[in-house]
Amino acid sequence: METKDYLRALKRLKLTPHSKRTAAALGLSVPSIQRIAAKTVKVSGPIERLLAMYLKYGLPKEYRE
Repeated sequence: METKDYLRALKRLKLTPHSKRTAAALGLSVPSIQRIAAKTVKVSGPIERLLAMYLKYGLPKEYRE
């Protein structure tokens, strides 16, 4: 998954690459999700699969707005 795909997926899920809610939904820290958005690190396979699952089935209630 490219960074642009990561950012597009977050947007579709109504998440931002700088929020605690996004970090919790992905099981990462806020600095980690920011590094992915800044292209400092690549999107890992598990995160890519988790985003695909969220896009297909929706976010769990605790991570929605």
